[in-house]
Amino acid sequence: MAASNVLRLEQGTIANPRPETLKSLADVLDLDLSDLYAAAGYIQPEGLPSFAPYLRSKYSGLPASAQRELETSFAKIAAKHGYDPNGPQPGEDETE
Repeated sequence: MAASNVLRLEQGTIANPRPETLKSLADVLDLDLSDLYAAAGYIQPEGLPSFAPYLRSKYSGLPASAQRELETSFAKIAAKHGYDPNGPQPGEDETE
């Protein structure tokens, strides 16, 4: 993926990035594809995005500082209740 395309994605000048472009970006940056799909407004039938991209997508009209405040608040609530937003890793919740 060309650096200019990444810059255009970051600036929001590419209104509807192609799913293949998002897949390439997720692979290169080692990001969860469902997070990028959610941020771009694509709906995926399988898998849910993590909470931060959901908040950024859902509350895109808020200033970036308010979006970060939402993310920070959620992280504090999750930590207070012992919730791991990344969920159990494969095999961690399985019994023999």
